[in-house]
Amino acid sequence: MNLIDFNKDVFSVTDVGLVRQANEDNCYAAETPNGFLFVVCDGMGGHVGGAKASAIAVNSMVNFFTKERYAVIHQAMEDALGYANKQILQTANENPELKGMGTTACVLLIRDDKAWFAHIGDSRIYLFCNKQQQLCRLTKDHSIVQGLVDQGIITEAEAEGHPNRNRILKTLGIQKTIQPDVCTMPVLPAKGDVFLVCSDGLTSMVNDEIIQHILTQKTPLTEKGENMLTFAKQAGGKDNITIQLVQVSNSPHAQSVFECKNSLPSRNSNSKKSNKRGIMLIAAIVVLLIAATAGVFLWLHPATEKTETNVTQTGDVQVYEEPEWKKAVKELGYIQIAEIKGKRIFSTKPEYNQDIPALWVHENDDYEVGEIKIIKKNTGEITHFEYTPGKEHIRYKKDQKYSK
Repeated sequence: MNLIDFNKDVFSVTDVGLVRQANEDNCYAAETPNGFLFVVCDGMGGHVGGAKASAIAVNSMVNFFTKERYAVIHQAMEDALGYANKQILQTANENPELKGMGTTACVLLIRDDKAWFAHIGDSRIYLFCNKQQQLCRLTKDHSIVQGLVDQGIITEAEAEGHPNRNRILKTLGIQKTIQPDVCTMPVLPAKGDVFLVCSDGLTSMVNDEIIQHILTQKTPLTEKGENMLTFAKQAGGKDNITIQLVQVSNSPHAQSVFECKNSLPSRNSNSKKSNKRGIMLIAAIVVLLIAATAGVFLWLHPATEKTETNVTQTGDVQVYEEPEWKKAVKELGYIQIAEIKGKRIFSTKPEYNQDIPALWVHENDDYEVGEIKIIKKNTGEITHFEYTPGKEHIRYKKDQKYSK
């Protein structure tokens, strides 16, 4: 059973936005031997490099899923992303001017009555559950800010305007090995559900509540997609915007079955908090429409503008690679127990005035491992630390691998 009619149940658009000079996003939607394939990639690495990386990724995955039919879909999706990564790296090696280019990637594959997906980076895949009138994220961003949310350090609302929102942890085209998130169990969508695959040009301008509200409207799929694009532009259109909507028009599943990574309250929720939020949402939309009529840009939320501050060769999105010392700290199971004159000291527990195994990090992210003695006065003041005489300590440069 096919879940969709490709000719009427799909909306796909990519737009340069209002600020960028070129569109570094690329997307694809078509039927393949493996089912209906939808791909969104958001490139980085400058106007040329970003567009090139996202185009290579899209074309590589299209070729991968077109050449043969795969029995184990989730493995095929991981292999497809790996193949795309290899093609980007190879192109960059052959063209030095493209070195540092990379791209995010979201892949949705609908075969028979099931949907499979995979992603890397901060482009997203959502499922709007028609019965519950609820928008749910199927993917979780590979970003610094998402990590802060997961740890409870900041809220989702605070994440929207966080200065590091564009620092992503994973991408295609930067490293030889990648670790994408691939669903091992398929999504079983119910009739009327809608998949949304998009770049952060949408989600950085329009929050989940507005997207959910648009999807609850009794309007054609094309109008829903066009409304999302309009809202993103009216909020500033600071980035390239790519939106794919896939509506399930036929399904044997009475209920939607999937893992939700982050969800909004159901439209049918009776909680006072939900009702209050709904009233605020409707009011915000009314204000937005009035502003749009007057030709005024309304900022839905303080999305951080992408600047050149701390930007690497990857261009306007900084790909953050975890320092080697952090990996060593995790492997050793250490915690920070002191900071002395710019040096952070990690060990298993705070013990002073005696020899302890430790790792200490310098201001430039170089680090050392060995045994040290942290000197602490009776007053509680930590004054300095000493290398333990006769004990080995090893110094690592910030990019040098640590091994036990």
